[in-house]
Amino acid sequence: MPKDIRIEVPTLVLNMGADAYHHYAKEYYDYYVDYPKPRPKFSPVPYTLLFHSIELELKSLLLKSGKKKSEVRKYNHKLIEAYDALCNADKILTLEEVDKLKKSTPILLKKDYEYFLPIASLSLKYMPDLSMLDNVARKLLNHNQSTI
Repeated sequence: MPKDIRIEVPTLVLNMGADAYHHYAKEYYDYYVDYPKPRPKFSPVPYTLLFHSIELELKSLLLKSGKKKSEVRKYNHKLIEAYDALCNADKILTLEEVDKLKKSTPILLKKDYEYFLPIASLSLKYMPDLSMLDNVARKLLNHNQSTI
C-alpha cells in the first residue's frame, strides 16, 4: 500500500486593503494629470485630487508595513502624522516636501478650500503649490509601485 504524500504550501497573505488604497491613489492622481490645463486661477478640484491621492498612498504604505486598518483610520486627513508613522524605508520625501505636507494638513482637515473662499483664491500662502503636491504624490506612488 502506497504511503500518503503530504505537500505543504506556505501560506500566502495578501493585504488587499493596501493594494486597494494604492489603486485608488493612482486613480485620483491620473485624474489630476488629465485635469484640463491651463487651470482657472483657483479651483479646489486639483487640490482635492492630489490630497486624496497622497492620503490614500500613505494609508497603503502604512497597511503594507503591518499597521491595522483601525490604526490607519486615525490618520484621516492628517498627512504629516501619517507620513511620520511610516517605516523609515518609506520616508522618501525631502525636507521641503515634508514641510509642504505639514502645511497641507490643517487645510485638508478644515476642508474649507473645497468651497469658494476669497482667501484661498487670492492667497498663495494659504494653499500649497500644486507642482510640489504633484511631486509628492508621484514620488509616493512610484515608491509604492516598486514595493508591490
